[in-house]
Amino acid sequence: MNPLPPKVPGLSAVMIARDAAGTIEAALLSIQFCSEIIVVIDHDSEDATETIARRLATRVEIRPWRGYGPAKQEAASLASGPWILSIDSDETVSSELAASIKDAVTRNDAPIAAYAIRRRTRYLGRWMRHGDWGRDRVVRLFRRDAAHFTSDQVHESVAAEGPKPILNGWLWHEGDQTVEAYLNRLNTYTSLAAESLDTAARRAGLWSLTVRPAFKFIQAYFLRAGFLDGWQGLVLAWFSAVYVFTKYAKLRQLNHR
Repeated sequence: MNPLPPKVPGLSAVMIARDAAGTIEAALLSIQFCSEIIVVIDHDSEDATETIARRLATRVEIRPWRGYGPAKQEAASLASGPWILSIDSDETVSSELAASIKDAVTRNDAPIAAYAIRRRTRYLGRWMRHGDWGRDRVVRLFRRDAAHFTSDQVHESVAAEGPKPILNGWLWHEGDQTVEAYLNRLNTYTSLAAESLDTAARRAGLWSLTVRPAFKFIQAYFLRAGFLDGWQGLVLAWFSAVYVFTKYAKLRQLNHR
């Protein structure tokens, strides 16, 4: 049995999860260097997510679902350390990234409120290196007193002032491994996105239903070289366009309720 890595003082890891029994163990094992690990689980979770989390996390809370942004901010509010690392239940921290995180927290550079991390996603069995996901950067390490998650129901982000240096190493993301799984998630995400746009009084016209989806495909497949990712790159570019179309079609429907 491998010994546990030394803990980094003042570094809390937070995670939200639902029905993540297949990936959460690897995710939690990759952040054992954090001094505190907090997992907030959706109370509708039906698999062994809670059992696994209680074995590997410092604190586990079962809460009603309020959207991605509010859920992640709630998890962050439970942390006690001055630095927070947020990862998803289907992500793992590479050893190089772990070392870079430790270095950043130890240096404790006063002007820096948050750091960005390179993320690489495995989609339909292939690690995506081009297209929309080829240069994926996410802000996941931040000071608790200087940054926070936005309240977006979907596609939430960390709001922080100032520069956000990119750490070394990779955050490995296990994306959808079947078309069916992706389409199920697409349906959920587009509904949440459309509801958010409708709440913000956004309107969906013919431009949004025609030009936006077409440009998204051209951008993902040609301008960002998604074609270099094989047939998975074609599928992802096409579904990216479908996502845009579906989101605005649902918004159009909400506009005319």
